Parts: sequence; structure tokens; C-alpha cells
Amino acid sequence: MTLKNIGFRYGTHEVFRGLNLRLEPGTIYGLVGPNGVGKTTLLSIIAGILPGYTGELSEIDRPGLLLQNTSFYENLTGWENLQLICREKGINQREVAKVLHLVDVNDALAAKKFRAYSQGYKQRFGIARSFLSNGNLVLLDEPFTAVDVDTIGLLKAALLKFVSATGKTVVISSHQLREIEEIIDVSLVVNNKCVTEFLATATESATINTLYITLGTTPETDADLSNCPLLNDTKTVGNIVAAHLLPEVSSGQVVDWMETHKISWKRIDKKMPLEYLYATTTK
Repeated sequence: MTLKNIGFRYGTHEVFRGLNLRLEPGTIYGLVGPNGVGKTTLLSIIAGILPGYTGELSEIDRPGLLLQNTSFYENLTGWENLQLICREKGINQREVAKVLHLVDVNDALAAKKFRAYSQGYKQRFGIARSFLSNGNLVLLDEPFTAVDVDTIGLLKAALLKFVSATGKTVVISSHQLREIEEIIDVSLVVNNKCVTEFLATATESATINTLYITLGTTPETDADLSNCPLLNDTKTVGNIVAAHLLPEVSSGQVVDWMETHKISWKRIDKKMPLEYLYATTTK
């Protein structure tokens, strides 16, 4: 699936220029960028519901789609809503039971009128509906919005199972960077009217002696970390410090040093957090 030399404008406002992208099968992509940069616009172009772009889309056909304004028939049950989707798309209705199982909705819940569902369950049905597609691609715009932590965990597991079982490609646009970084394979950062791909969040840090320390206090704490004799140097982005360790130094030694010097911290990653990548590429 490829996007070649994509351009798009809203009137005189240029959103994309010369955007090129290849989407690989069986891969989960995280689409990130500042508000208003064009993430939803890009999803809509790929989905074929936003005309007026220039360039070429190839090998993309009838993707499953969840947008923030996706609606259901409130007077029908959840099950009936998904059956309608199957009829519209020519999909075997037995697929409804499969996708509802993925998002942990049993028969009794599926038999309720859609108006009775909480926002969390509406999101489950939205994602289930996006899975009902004959195409090879699923596009999700803010799928974890307004749902609780447990539901987010369930939906992330559902996405991983879906991709493993079908080999389809999933693109997730989200502001919840800490959530999507756990399941994506590739980060797509939208900035300067184009998209840049990064694999950093899906692999170990290229420098194995680098730790990404999320501080529990203000970034000025970096002044203390910069004095740590166990580190070569540090770089602070927001409340995350990229700390480059001296040879033979372990993360445990760094933690002991921070505890001794009363430096508050929340977590330590050996992989580059998506939040850090986002902040360093969208300035």
C-alpha cells in the first residue's frame, strides 16, 4: 500500500506537499503530530472519503475506519448495527461474533440498544466495526478517547490479536503516546506537510548504554543528573532525560545514585519513548 506525492489544501492553506509513504502488511503504525497538522485529514484521504487531493494512492481498497464522529443507529442493538455493516459490505455475518469476541462483548451486551452503552462500550463497537472490512487496512482516529484504563488495555490487546490473526495493516492516530507506543511497530510523525517514519520505539535504543528517565519533578532536575559521575552526558526534552551511561555502568547503579540524591523519577526506558521522539521531531 503506497501514497505517492500526496498534496492537499483547504482553500489557500496547504496541509500536505509531496507526501510519500509505504504501509507494510501486518504492521501497526502510530500516526502522531501536533493538533491541526493534518492527521485526521490524512486518514480521510487514505480512506477515500476526502476528495481534492493530488498524487496517487495504490493497493488501498475499502479500509476499515473509525473516525471521532463515527455514528451508530441508537435505536438498534449493537449486534444489529454490525449486521447492517456486514450487509452493506457483503461480509459474512458470522464475522460479527468474531469481532465482538475480540473486543470482549458477549451476546447479552450485544443485544442491548446502542443508546444504552457507555462511552467505553461504544468505542468497543466502533473498533469492532472497523474490523469488518474486506480491505487490507484499518484506520483508527483516537480509538482510546474517553475510555478507562482497563478498556484501553483490552482494546490494545484486541488490536494485537486482530493483526496477528489477519495480517492486516493498522494505522492509529492518537494523542495518548504512552498507550500506543506499547503496540505500534512504526511511528509516523506528521510535521512540515510531510510524514517521517521512525522505528526507534519498536526496537532497542541504538546506543545500548542510553536510558530514558521520566522525571517526577521539573526538568531543572537535569542539572543534578548532569553531575552524575556515572553518565557521559544528558539531554532533557520535557520531563524525559536521555542519559548516556559510561561503559560498564548499569541502570541499577543510576537508580541508586538518583535515590541517594533524592531525584524524583517515574519510569526508566531502554527504548526511546514515543513522547520523546514526538517532542524532538515536531519543534
